[in-house]
Amino acid sequence: MVLTTAFKVSQALKPLTLLGLASVGMAVLSGQPASALTYGLDNTANSTNPLPAGASDRFASSTTNQLLRTFQMGPLDAYLNEISLGYSTGQTTPQSLTVNIYELSGSTASTTTTSGVLGTGTFSLAGTNGHTNPQYTTLPIGTGSLTSYIFQAGKTYGLSFNGSGTGAGPLNLRTCPATDPCLGSNFVTAGGVSIPVVGGGPDAYVGQPGSWSGASVLAQTAYMEIQFAPVPAPALMGFSSLSGLMVYSRRLRSRIKGAAA
Repeated sequence: MVLTTAFKVSQALKPLTLLGLASVGMAVLSGQPASALTYGLDNTANSTNPLPAGASDRFASSTTNQLLRTFQMGPLDAYLNEISLGYSTGQTTPQSLTVNIYELSGSTASTTTTSGVLGTGTFSLAGTNGHTNPQYTTLPIGTGSLTSYIFQAGKTYGLSFNGSGTGAGPLNLRTCPATDPCLGSNFVTAGGVSIPVVGGGPDAYVGQPGSWSGASVLAQTAYMEIQFAPVPAPALMGFSSLSGLMVYSRRLRSRIKGAAA
């Protein structure tokens, strides 16, 4: 009789044990700060690679001649939290740089999603009064659509950089000689983010949406760091919406009922 009672109590506690473990797991995931993982791309060696002052070591960025930096996300959804880059201008007046997010569909960089730009930010960069005075700066990306967009795990994206402004000459993204560690294929990657070779071509593109073409080896060496922060739970588990959490809840209840049967 005692054994039978103990068995019944044990069976009754099963769903509670499963629920408790699941709750602990959710608490651990939910408690993990978004900055817990380093997640992104960097070919600057923490900005220690030299920024060459030569006239040939730059990419002229304009609204019609943009640079598209392509990458594939790792196993976690993430937000963009930092863009740092090297640049120079031909004058002292501030120049404007716009950064747009595109999701790349299919196997070519010339086609983006029908939604077009998924996030954008425009920044005013101080003039450098000549290309012999290159600067390295971190863009103040703030809280706009650049940082509110969720980059989904496993998908391929591109960040386009286009400059415009006043005065003589466009804003220029600084690049490195082709033999330098700044080469795109030598990006240090973290958190599973990778540099894909889209459509069998190079890992960076120039032009504008709908007419991208493969960037030269020099342009591929654009000197920059792009970092992300993983999305807190439940998106950490692949559910980046409330509906995803509801699906998880239903699955948990089904497991508990099965265990109690």
